[in-house]
Amino acid sequence: MDSYAQGDIVALPRFVYFDVPEHKSKRLSFVEQEPEAIVLLTQTCDVARSSHERPFVQVAPLVRVLDADIARRCRGGAHPQYAWVPASGADGFADLDRVATITKRLLATCNHSHGLRDDDERREFARAIVRKLERFAFPDDLRDSLEPLRARILEKNGKPNSPEGALLREVRQIRAHADPDWATAVVSVQLVFILDAGALTTFDNPPQPAETTKSWFHSSKRLPNELAGRIRSSDDAAEVAWLWGKLVDAWAEMCEPCGVIADVVGEVVCADEYTLDRYWAGSALDLDYLSPA
Repeated sequence: MDSYAQGDIVALPRFVYFDVPEHKSKRLSFVEQEPEAIVLLTQTCDVARSSHERPFVQVAPLVRVLDADIARRCRGGAHPQYAWVPASGADGFADLDRVATITKRLLATCNHSHGLRDDDERREFARAIVRKLERFAFPDDLRDSLEPLRARILEKNGKPNSPEGALLREVRQIRAHADPDWATAVVSVQLVFILDAGALTTFDNPPQPAETTKSWFHSSKRLPNELAGRIRSSDDAAEVAWLWGKLVDAWAEMCEPCGVIADVVGEVVCADEYTLDRYWAGSALDLDYLSPA
């Protein structure tokens, strides 16, 4: 099994899952499908271990996401159901909602090719699997509270000429923090918008823009698209950092707190400044979770 690795595209002609037929007897039956291929999910080190110690591996069908905008969001991790397999093309994904177990003996009879071509792709594929399994059980009230923001993200994210859409695509992840915690009767929510490391300049003191920018901002209630346009047109590092803070505030203000959710505030931070203890204390949001039930 030394030639096999996590993310490999395997030529297995059939994929089976179990079901109970609708409107029929309750006898268990199986559904047989013929996917284009399957994708190996098991970690490479476990695949390489002896079949006597670890005789099984996990696989998922390779599927095509034909809508280019949805596929782009899936590649960015917005939909944890899908893990991108780059060697299969921009629209090729492992469907993590349909995971099956097969033996290494069967795997060894199948032709295969590597779906991941370098360490970056291997790390991102492994992260996609973890992201699917570690999704946090937020209260339902959070989904309802964030619905206006979700709608905004979906509206703007797919528009290539939208300044706001361009900045949304720079957000690597949104993580939610609860104060005091998610189990209490009243919860204050902080949404942390995480950008790439170094995307914003770090200042010893809070950055301040030019007076003309402050006057522009305070002259009327500025909408997210206006703030995004100002950010995109500015080459002043302090002004860009200040405006980013105002932009995430505007996104957070779009939310409509309800139920146990008392309020929602925003924060922007670069990945190299988002500490590990904060990462552990927060949980990632995704568009699948934010979808209406």
